Amino acid sequence: MIKIAICDDEPADQQALEGLLKDYFTHCGLSFTVSVFSNSDQLLNGLTENHFSLLFLDIFLTDASGMELARRIRQLGSEVPIVFTTMSRDFAVESYEVDALYYIVKPVTKEKLAAAMKKPLENLTARQHCLEVVSGRETLLVRFQDILYAEAFGNQIVLHTFQGDVPTYQSLNLLLKRFGDSFLRCHRSFLVNMDHIKKVERKDFVLTSGARVPIRTNGRSQVIEQYNRYFTSQLRGTK
Repeated sequence: MIKIAICDDEPADQQALEGLLKDYFTHCGLSFTVSVFSNSDQLLNGLTENHFSLLFLDIFLTDASGMELARRIRQLGSEVPIVFTTMSRDFAVESYEVDALYYIVKPVTKEKLAAAMKKPLENLTARQHCLEVVSGRETLLVRFQDILYAEAFGNQIVLHTFQGDVPTYQSLNLLLKRFGDSFLRCHRSFLVNMDHIKKVERKDFVLTSGARVPIRTNGRSQVIEQYNRYFTSQLRGTK
């Protein structure tokens, strides 16, 4: 679960940023919560009760500057990523003193938020077991557990998921390294998610969705043996 905190004393700005964050993470398919605070004391109290994944701090708060708040957070030993939001560019250089990830000049837009999230997203998605892919003109996050199998068509890869097909440009070898132990290279043009295999037939793996994924002819016994080892380890709980 990704926990996000916003500290901003302008209700309109709070609501706008909260809405953009909810749209962003919902689109990414990531589980999240957003907590909103109106002053520095509220946020500092919230930090003692929550382990936030990401903070959005307005620099011009009524009770304290966001920069000073960030310094207090760092003095507490917290390394939580911080993104500043502000109406002024004057503090951009100073923001590096508290190891801020990004500096957004208001108004916050969908495009500005996406740019700010590019760096922290790598760490967040790693914890969420997701793959970031470019499909068409969109950058999407696809959860590993939602992928049934991947199929190569020349330079293009199609990720077949429970939600539909996602075409992208990757290599199967690179995907296999990213996916982890639950995926098997069962054919020159296919990777299969072994967690979704229902049964093995002579030439194919039959998946829980009903889809069939071919097993290569040369080396078929090795593919079946690798799947059997994985299946057995799952039953024994040794994986």
